Amino acid sequence: MDNRDYEDYLESGTWKDKKTSKIENVGSCCQKCGSEIQRSSLHLHHKHYEKEFGEETDEDLMLVCEKCHHELHQDLEFFDNEEIKKLCPECHKALINNKCLQCGIEIEFKNKENK
Repeated sequence: MDNRDYEDYLESGTWKDKKTSKIENVGSCCQKCGSEIQRSSLHLHHKHYEKEFGEETDEDLMLVCEKCHHELHQDLEFFDNEEIKKLCPECHKALINNKCLQCGIEIEFKNKENK
């Protein structure tokens, strides 16, 4: 599955139903830091990517606030931690390989030597 397919999945009714179900099961608080969060601001996070998208169970997912979601992705082995420490100037989401998966924009960073 490429990034576009993944983004489409995150907009699907299946994914939205999984988020609604998770909120019904655990409430509207971040499962990492415990903060009470508006339902619309909660992120549904994959604990791992071992299953096909759409096949995740409730135990494979967790509800988190945006700050904790970013921190959790820094811990995932398949992301280069140096890559995701950068944030999108438009939406403030983590950049992966200098591309925002939320906005779709690519950011060019100047090397320190070029300043």
